[in-house]
This record gives sequence, C-alpha cells and structure tokens, in this order.
Amino acid sequence: MRRKHKEMAGRIFLGIIVLTILAIVIIPKPQEKKLIYRSPTIAPQQVRATTHTVILTSKGFEPNKITIKKGEVIIWTNNSGKTASVNSADHPTHKLFPVLNLGAFEDGQNTQARIFRVGEFTYHNHLKPSQTGTIIVTE
Repeated sequence: MRRKHKEMAGRIFLGIIVLTILAIVIIPKPQEKKLIYRSPTIAPQQVRATTHTVILTSKGFEPNKITIKKGEVIIWTNNSGKTASVNSADHPTHKLFPVLNLGAFEDGQNTQARIFRVGEFTYHNHLKPSQTGTIIVTE
C-alpha cells in the first residue's frame, strides 16, 4: 500500500513539474514599454506630428545634436552616397536604446522615429561608427 502512495505522489510531483513548464512556455510575457515608435513606411507628409530632419552626409549627421519635444518625429535622410544604418549607442552592441535601432537604408532613402519619452538618446551610423548623433527630448 505504501508503494502505491509513493507512486501516486511521484506522479503528482511529475504532473506539477510538467504543468509549471507548460505555463512558462505558453503564458505570454508582458511586453516592455517601447521608448520609440518607428514606421519607415509612412511618408513624411502623412505624419501628423511635428517633424525634424537630420541629413546624413559623407561627413556625418547634420545636425549631429537635435532637440525635439516628446511625440515629435525625426526623419533621417541618407545623402552620404553609401548605405547607412541608424543604430543606438553604444557601438557595436546597440543596447543602450535598442528601439532606436532603425537599421540600414540606402543613399537617397529616409528612415524615421517618433519619440515619446523625455531624455537624451545617442545613436550612430553602424557602418561608419565615427558618425554619431544625439537626440534631446523635452516635454
């Protein structure tokens, strides 16, 4: 009789472990709050927020420091003659502001980000890390 109790307890324990693993895998994790919303497919004239333009030339971002208000949009235009990539600091990990990792865009193309948080955010051209920029967001 004791053996049956031990077997039953073992099955219950195993069942609890299986259910715990399934709960971890199946239950969705809460989404982290996004610092920046970006939508490279929206044309600048379709954006209803105030927009600011940063031009990437062969020498770097112009201006390389920009101050905007929360909720405004920055549009980067690539006039460098080469493929470029807007990525958050620090190079090469891009971990300080990962949602500012806009990725590569060709010469003559634009990419954009809309920033909803106050703070100072740094970025660079991943393909030429000496080209850097700073966004200061105010209320």
